[in-house]
Amino acid sequence: MHNNSLALPYSKAAFQFSKKNQCVKEWEKLIFFSSKISQINKLQPIILGLLEYKYSKKIFIEICDIKKNIFFTNFIKLLLENKKLILLPTIYKLFVKFSLQDRQMEKIEITTAYELNILEYQKIKNKLEKIIKKKIYLKKNIKKTIIGGIIIRINDIVMDHSIKNRLVEIKKIIFK
Repeated sequence: MHNNSLALPYSKAAFQFSKKNQCVKEWEKLIFFSSKISQINKLQPIILGLLEYKYSKKIFIEICDIKKNIFFTNFIKLLLENKKLILLPTIYKLFVKFSLQDRQMEKIEITTAYELNILEYQKIKNKLEKIIKKKIYLKKNIKKTIIGGIIIRINDIVMDHSIKNRLVEIKKIIFK
């Protein structure tokens, strides 16, 4: 939760700027890409603010190849100056949340053991939209360890209809 409160003003400012300038999707991609780069182990001295600002700025901006977008470059410079680059993954999550809220959409994660086809995803999406009475954005995860079935996560609510979970429940009943 600590990272959320630190990242909130940055993500909110980034979202408001990108919405005002009609470039939300572009910024979402830039923040996502930068956040992935910020998780590279060899870059941790830059991310943690251990390297001098002028070197960090040059290296990170060069690696992210964001010089074309002066506003996003300035956003990254601000994070670097304040030694907050480590917050990029959290900034990204909050940015997406603001974007979905703005479009009156709900993010729902579904986890299956294997990739579903487009029609299966569409059926699930349609059913969930009817249930929660909102447009939804499906985040798809594949996790072979659930064996089969589906796990649906809506915010803090988890509906686990996986075979693995059912086997655990049966085991609890049998071995009480």
